[in-house]
Amino acid sequence: MSQKDISALVVWSQSNGCKISENIEFRLSANGVSAFLKKPALPSEPSVFVPTSMIISPRIAYSELKLGESANPVIALKLLLCRWKSSREHQFGPYIECLPLLRNIGSPLAFSSEELTFLSGTNMYHGVLLKRKQLIAEYRKALSYLEVKNPTNYEEYDQAQLFKTIMEETSNKCQYPPSFSWFLWAHLIVTSRSFPYKLIDPEASDDSVMLLPIIDLFNHKPKSKVTWVPSSAGFELRLQGGADINGELFNNYGPKGNEELLMGYGFALVDNENEQLQLTIDVNGVCEKSLQIWQVPLLQLKEYTYPVCDDESSTSNQSSPTSVVFLSNRSRILPDGLLELFASRCADLDDTHKTLKALLKGLSNLKSALDIKFKQKLDKFQTFPFTLKGTGYFKSEEMMSSLQTNYENSCIYRQSQLDLWLLLKRKLKNLEKELLKQYRSRIITLGDIMKKESFMHDVATQLRIPLVKDVLSSYDKEVLIRIWVLRVTEGAQSHFDTDWVKREFASVTPVVHSDVSEVCQMYDDLKEFAQLVKLNSWSLESLTKADQVIMRNSYAKGSSRETVLIRPTGL
Repeated sequence: MSQKDISALVVWSQSNGCKISENIEFRLSANGVSAFLKKPALPSEPSVFVPTSMIISPRIAYSELKLGESANPVIALKLLLCRWKSSREHQFGPYIECLPLLRNIGSPLAFSSEELTFLSGTNMYHGVLLKRKQLIAEYRKALSYLEVKNPTNYEEYDQAQLFKTIMEETSNKCQYPPSFSWFLWAHLIVTSRSFPYKLIDPEASDDSVMLLPIIDLFNHKPKSKVTWVPSSAGFELRLQGGADINGELFNNYGPKGNEELLMGYGFALVDNENEQLQLTIDVNGVCEKSLQIWQVPLLQLKEYTYPVCDDESSTSNQSSPTSVVFLSNRSRILPDGLLELFASRCADLDDTHKTLKALLKGLSNLKSALDIKFKQKLDKFQTFPFTLKGTGYFKSEEMMSSLQTNYENSCIYRQSQLDLWLLLKRKLKNLEKELLKQYRSRIITLGDIMKKESFMHDVATQLRIPLVKDVLSSYDKEVLIRIWVLRVTEGAQSHFDTDWVKREFASVTPVVHSDVSEVCQMYDDLKEFAQLVKLNSWSLESLTKADQVIMRNSYAKGSSRETVLIRPTGL
């Protein structure tokens, strides 16, 4: 695309009824095409009006392609773009000529396998793989509308093969019916440039979208003050926020995070205040009673976001019936219901209300889950692959330029995700400290026991276990806390109120669970020391009951997973 093509597009649009303020000009920039004020110093409220006759809607697609009304409106629009790309025999030629090529859009959906490694360890990496599969399925559906088939087995290609095919197919002129690669191009044109058709036609379905030539040339800037004015006559964009320091005018696409911007629009924003960290949680097997007690809102992704363009496959697959999505962002680092969900999974079956134990245990499990998902993954930034220069598909300056842009956008996205994860970690850490401080009188740590229970000094001495907590092994800690439970149930004089321990011990029934082998091993290890540590009723059953008491009334604290006892406490 050249400046001459842009000028031709503007002339064509004006000849078809488009009204562009005299102070606006469009020209090539580092971002492709941008809109600028000719004289930024002059006060003005520039605008662009596109008449209904210039709006590219699903109705045109249905009519020109002779599709039935049952055809998905977004798929129909994509097919229309492919049809027009394959032929100049239509009125929108200048518009189609100015649309960016697939690689120039910058979406990870068109990344090479090497470029996909820029996103490894992020949500988007897996999102790209899933979306490609969904789009191949959507492409098959599109061909079924046209009653044709493509024998190419895109479904069986690995990522390297798929990228090779994309490059080969888009290097050739678009044919109609299209190849998958040109359908992918049309998909990204729609996701990056479309507006809800319902703005013009209130009777249109929620997923219907439209394209607005000229208006879609304006780039995005958060908080830009704009007004969209739809009417039966057309669509007007009023730009009330003025130009930036370079004189550029911007549209405002809405509050979009970098994941949505990069996947659908091909760019990411540094310090994006609308960035979101997506957390998909499996809720299969979660007790409904516990969910109700903890008042957990089980929202699916479509209940959080309202993208201007979506297709049937992504809508139906965004979240399965057994998983829910939580979005962390700067305004709400800890999403509503996320901690409550983890707490509900830690509740006892006989709980009738929220408990401190379930809350702290859920908080600890949430921290561990986040570490498993993101630790040493989000912070693993790739170095720029200079070795690709001059090889394979990266021999041209244009491909190297797109490689550089894709790398930079991927790093911006990764950093924004990392920032949110670290903020969420800090939030949970501080919340845990606050809870431990608020309910200190309801909590007993091993440090408390070793410091305040004189009889436990004798136990440690007999077992030849050091009294310094920091040098105790995890196994020794578990041994000591179980012996403490058994001793206080037998009447040992304690510094703490241990009536609750005795009640819990009397109420539990020894149950075989997944860790029973560890209990048996501990029983065998300590059998010969029972008398030395003054355990009068030493048996596997008593040790199992002590283990049950601890499991029901404790949580694992911190990275060391130290057992902390919690007195039964309702919230």
